[in-house]
Amino acid sequence: MLHKVASLRLHIQNDEYLTTEDERVVVEILKCSNVFEDSSLRRSLILLLESYCRQIWQSKRFLASQVEESCNVLVDSVIQRIGMHLEEMQFQDRDRWFGGLTSSVRCSLDKARIFSIITVCLALIRIEKGVISDELKIIVNRMPTLYTSLTSLANDLLNSDDRFLTTVSALLTVKADFGALPYLLILSALREIRFDSKIILAWIDNDEIGFETILMIVQTLIEDRIIWETRAVPKSAYSPSPKRSRLLSHNDDNNYDEGGEDDYHMTYLFEKPPTSDDDIVISVRIPYLEDCGGCREETFMFSRQPEIQNCCRSVNPKPSDTDLDALLEMFVEVKLNLNKRLLDAGNDIMDMTKLLSALNQLLDGEFNEDNDEECPEEDSEEEHMIRC
Repeated sequence: MLHKVASLRLHIQNDEYLTTEDERVVVEILKCSNVFEDSSLRRSLILLLESYCRQIWQSKRFLASQVEESCNVLVDSVIQRIGMHLEEMQFQDRDRWFGGLTSSVRCSLDKARIFSIITVCLALIRIEKGVISDELKIIVNRMPTLYTSLTSLANDLLNSDDRFLTTVSALLTVKADFGALPYLLILSALREIRFDSKIILAWIDNDEIGFETILMIVQTLIEDRIIWETRAVPKSAYSPSPKRSRLLSHNDDNNYDEGGEDDYHMTYLFEKPPTSDDDIVISVRIPYLEDCGGCREETFMFSRQPEIQNCCRSVNPKPSDTDLDALLEMFVEVKLNLNKRLLDAGNDIMDMTKLLSALNQLLDGEFNEDNDEECPEEDSEEEHMIRC
């Protein structure tokens, strides 16, 4: 099976579409293989599904191609086999490396790939059927539990431009079902890239999916401006630390202090123990205890199947009272650069006028927002003068 999966991945890498028979084979592999445990077969299968979903999503969403029935069968199989069992998926996290040091934040590319795959599948179902059923909304509620913070999710998605752009465009397609998640994820990602307009321009130049995704983000900013402004409001008690980020030990305090240390939040993940009435009783002779003279004996009772508590610590997004201003300033720089390109190259650039029109609407709406209520009064005064 591993050889077959690798062969199908090679087809997609060569920009070839899977045949109906190939899709049927993938469905059979999904049904027969153990997709819950980390293995070479699962990793190869996840890579195949990610490439396949990205290819189908680009064809359906941006090229308006018709999705064949066999594709719908594969999408449903992915949802039923992986999406409905997210809580059973096991991951082997790997450290991120910075300058030879491992950070306290863990990286799991399989998590990011699965999050992207399920998001695209839900978006395809939404486009095909017009609605996400209540059964599938269970998956929507479970997906955020893959990560302890949106910053970790944003970082993992940003490891691949194509993965990030595909996932964001799919999330914005089903934003009504995901609540605030799309807004918070995009805001976290933009914070991570420091609102750098050069990165946005690189995404636009990447391919059609990059251009269309940025256009969707700008259109969402225009349509849901109030939501964006709400999500960009910082915690008033927080002042970003001017110090370089450091690796914190387990003894460090979780909360930020008045000095402006980084804000961390703690999440506890509990593994559900099997039901067992068998307990282990151990008597231990302790040679010395503080405030107790001499030796004494202590008895401890343990469950044979104890509940295992894993502590996950991750840094929160850096709040800033200028988040929205930085975001708008970033798009101003993007607009100026695109205008320059348009003047240099004429109208040959990939439908760039559509994005420029959206940027004009966004930025002009910001600058004219305060004057909207005054305009009717000025018009009424002019009409009064004419009547006189």
